[in-house]
Amino acid sequence: MRPALLPAILLAACTMSGAAQAGPADLTCPGSEDALTGRLCAAVGQELRSLNRESAGDQTALRLTLHARSPRPDLLRARLTVDEGGARREGPELELTVTDRAAISDRQIQQLARLLLDQTLSHPK
Repeated sequence: MRPALLPAILLAACTMSGAAQAGPADLTCPGSEDALTGRLCAAVGQELRSLNRESAGDQTALRLTLHARSPRPDLLRARLTVDEGGARREGPELELTVTDRAAISDRQIQQLARLLLDQTLSHPK
């Protein structure tokens, strides 16, 4: 059985500490000690650095904040908030759940990171 990425309607709590600098876009992951959300923050930062390298000519400054929580090792909910020139908007909340194993794999977290960035940056509300 494959893991499911489903939109969720619940607001996610801020759950990761630290910040990652990434060229024209900066990522902040406020607040917790949850290892799974820490892995997601690192994956989003990695994806963001890759996007920044690809769009080096575009100097639009974005500030992204990752809001994520993981109540269990097999469940992760996350959304990105974008602050661009004082205008703030929230991306959709996404949920990653695995049913065929006890915990979410690094590959699945990387896929969720890509999807979060795609859904938030490609589809402004």
